Amino acid sequence: MKKYLEYFKLLSLLLISIALISCTASPNHVLRVIDGDTIVLSSGEKIRYLGINTPEKGQHLYEEAKELNIKLLDGKEVYLEYDKEQTDVFGRTLAYVFTDEGFVNEMIVEHGLARENFRKPNIKYKTQIEKAEDIARKNKMNIFKNSNYKDSFKVLEINYNADGDDRDNINGEWFLLKNVSDKSINLKNFYFYDEAFNQFIFPRATIKPNQKCKVFTGLGKNKSNEIYAGFTQPIWNNSGDTLHLYDSSNGLILEKEY
Repeated sequence: MKKYLEYFKLLSLLLISIALISCTASPNHVLRVIDGDTIVLSSGEKIRYLGINTPEKGQHLYEEAKELNIKLLDGKEVYLEYDKEQTDVFGRTLAYVFTDEGFVNEMIVEHGLARENFRKPNIKYKTQIEKAEDIARKNKMNIFKNSNYKDSFKVLEINYNADGDDRDNINGEWFLLKNVSDKSINLKNFYFYDEAFNQFIFPRATIKPNQKCKVFTGLGKNKSNEIYAGFTQPIWNNSGDTLHLYDSSNGLILEKEY
């Protein structure tokens, strides 16, 4: 076992060395950490980590993800590796970030403080990041902590493609939630979000056993079997997305991907 661990360490160091060779030739100094997946270099260049997504400001585990990012980069220089597309719609540089100690994107996911979030054509490290997420899920770390309500709900359907232009028919987006337990459950302070961390916190609303509740994306008046999330623009991507449902104690109830 000891020989195996030594071999694994050497292999990890070799892989990091190979990655660093393919990175930017000169190291970069980090001026500021914005959040768990975004930094600013001393040059003023804003770097958005490729392949991962961390909680947004004001959401559960935002501060923890940011603090981990700071810890991983503290006093270190970073090397950047790019994929096929190097900028996003906000003008940020998209990159995989490395230090002499390892692959930063991967380490944040391993701690359960980010989800993998790849979009073609940028998929160079998709398999590696997915394995890191599998480790975090197995260990039920942070974002992946299980809920006591894990087997209490099912999402029967997600209507992600509204009739006509989604922007003109926001409530044409909805998902159908069912209480499959034998107890009434109050959804107060439960919440859901999509892959972009667009989050909605449920008001007080009790769902009885076997009751279905339709959750609309836009504005409206809540009823016993209808809840309106109040977004002013569509949130469910027509090309694919994932619904993550959490309880009021931040336990993961379910995930529904399409």
